[in-house]
Order: sequence, then structure tokens, then C-alpha cells
Amino acid sequence: MADGDIRLPFEGGTSFLLTACGSEVRKRWARMLADHGLTPHHFALLQVLEHIEEASQKQLSAAVGIDPRNAPPLLDLLDDRDLISRADSTEDRRRQVIRLTALGRSIVGFLQKTGQEIEDEYFAPLGADETQELRRLLLRLSTRGLRGAPAEEQDGAAYAAAPRRAIRSRAGEGHPFLY
Repeated sequence: MADGDIRLPFEGGTSFLLTACGSEVRKRWARMLADHGLTPHHFALLQVLEHIEEASQKQLSAAVGIDPRNAPPLLDLLDDRDLISRADSTEDRRRQVIRLTALGRSIVGFLQKTGQEIEDEYFAPLGADETQELRRLLLRLSTRGLRGAPAEEQDGAAYAAAPRRAIRSRAGEGHPFLY
């Protein structure tokens, strides 16, 4: 057996392999975002706003799965960089409406494109058909985990009632909001 050919029993487990692959992709994404002074949570907030156009702090926090008390420093950084704007709600003075700025939209597009390049590079050893099949299978499994039932058991109404955290980009492709 050549050096490096040793396989440990747990390496054959599908869950272990999925975790290892997910961890590697997340590291690559986090490095790319850090190069731009952002975290996965910043990117998630920007993507939600790109998708729904405006939201309150509470709505944004729920959409990306963070405690609302942890949102202000994240939003402050995005605001300081002119990626978002905050304005008082016309309906409720206690609430702020948060929107992407033109620069924020541009940055989201750039980060999504760069993220797609990371994904393309990572999955390059697979053919296009294999990558599509893997995505289809993972989507089926993740849908089950996110919504509590296998995808084939859900109808359109159940999908529409799914948690906001499962929202995808407008194009129906791309990345989950949080990496």
C-alpha cells in the first residue's frame, strides 16, 4: 500500500464524507468573504435583502437564523460600508426598514459570481451530469431536513409555507443564504 492510501473505517461513511465536503466548501467561501472584510452572516443578510428587497431587523435575523440581538453589529458594518440603508418605517416608528443600496446590489452580484467560481472549481472533478445529479440528491435530502418530510411527500402549499431560511436567490439557483 502506497503512502497516503490508508483509509480509516469512518471515511467510508456517507455522513462523514458529506461533512468533510461541506466543511471544505464553507472554508473556501469564508476565506473569500474575509478577503472582502465580510463574514458568512454578512453575506446572508445581503442575499436576503437582494431577494426580498426590504425587511426589518427582526425579519432579517429570522431569515438567516441569527439571534436578533446579534444583528446590530452586522448591520452596522454593512451600513458603514454603504451596502445597506436604514430608514424609519412609515407604518411603525419603532421599526426600521433595511434595504440594499446600489453598491450593496453590486457587491451581492460580485460575491455570488465569485462564489459560483469557488463551487465550479470544487466540483470540477465531476462531470456536469454528475454535479447536477449530486445537487438533485442533496436538494432532496436537505428539503427533507428543512421541512420535516421527504420532498416527494410535499405539495406546493407545503413548500410555500417552508421557513424563510430555505429561500434561494431570485433565479432559483445559487447558494443558500448562509454558508
